[in-house]
Amino acid sequence: DDDDDDDDDDDEPPGFIVASPTSIDFGAVAQTQSAVGDVLTIENQGSGPLTINAVGLTSGTGDEALFSVAGFAGGTLQPASAPINLSLSFDPGTADVGLKTAFVVVESDDPTHPELTVPLTAEVIEDCGPCLPEWTLVDGENLGFDLGGLPGFGGGLGGGLGGGLGGGMEDPQYLQVSTGTVDVEIQNTGSGAGTLTSVTEGGTLLGMLLVPDSPDITFVGGTPLELAPGETGSLQFQVTGTATCELVDVDGTLSFIMGSGAPEEASIMDCMDLDGGLGGGGLPF
Repeated sequence: DDDDDDDDDDDEPPGFIVASPTSIDFGAVAQTQSAVGDVLTIENQGSGPLTINAVGLTSGTGDEALFSVAGFAGGTLQPASAPINLSLSFDPGTADVGLKTAFVVVESDDPTHPELTVPLTAEVIEDCGPCLPEWTLVDGENLGFDLGGLPGFGGGLGGGLGGGLGGGMEDPQYLQVSTGTVDVEIQNTGSGAGTLTSVTEGGTLLGMLLVPDSPDITFVGGTPLELAPGETGSLQFQVTGTATCELVDVDGTLSFIMGSGAPEEASIMDCMDLDGGLGGGGLPF
């Protein structure tokens, strides 16, 4: 009879261990910054019980000392039981700048995955003090000409105004777009996370040259846009005109001209109604 019981145990279907996600990247973390966390879920998707024998960290380089795992030391997960959540963290401390890697190792009686490993990565960057965001228009390009040379900004206005504008008004950022729904990509090229919350259409370029809100370009969504250092996100606009442009200001920290024309002097002059010189509607004075 005992032999029969042993046979029954041998015939019991095994558990099947599954981890989610299959890897975790903590991103860029500055030296001395507070620890950042994440969660790793372990689940039994088999038809028999799954025994977790140990949960630990390894790396082979010593990097595992910068990571931690807690939440479950071991035990048995029954089929279809609730998954367990392992709390992970990465604390850069004063570690050297560079990529740090380690593995969560989960030992179990799953015959196909007796040692399940989940890669962990983090990039330690130099201590940046306040760690501020900086916003960059991904596909923007310089206009390639000096706005000081446009009608009304050279000698046409008289006095010292034209001469004083040339150097400071060179190469504003311009984004050429097509009609339809447009995703304007913005990257956080700074050292800290940040959130963009507002978009203003129309205004004065460098406080002097009016680029009005165009009825053919409409902001439709994308805020709040929260981005960690190095991340890229998008704001959505609807463009209906084929010869239009407007100034776009994002949170007062990023301004650019969006237009459907080519980034050349003639099309920008037409767009801003500068062909007529002082008679056009594009100049605020």
